[in-house]
Amino acid sequence: MANQFREKQVPLMLFVSYSDNSFKQHHPRASHGGNNMDSKLNSLEKEIDKMKNDLHEVKTNIAVIKSNYSTKEALAASANKIILWFVGSVILTQLLPVVARVVDVWVK
Repeated sequence: MANQFREKQVPLMLFVSYSDNSFKQHHPRASHGGNNMDSKLNSLEKEIDKMKNDLHEVKTNIAVIKSNYSTKEALAASANKIILWFVGSVILTQLLPVVARVVDVWVK
């Protein structure tokens, strides 16, 4: 069991600091944040602010939609009311001639 836990050999890494000129000589593609890093950072901050505003607008729109949408229960209740009114009007339409006939017979 002791053989399972062997020590791992890790290579020694040395960190050497270079002056600006010597660093660029040894690493020509590397930079120290130049290339208008401040302007890039400012543009990123502006984009983040814009994204935050857009996200706030989306949240507001979702809240409005949630407050105005119908639930399944509300739709079922309105459908039941429509069905009842339709059935009632059909029955009333069928009964009107009978009522007219009864009134005609009763008046004579």
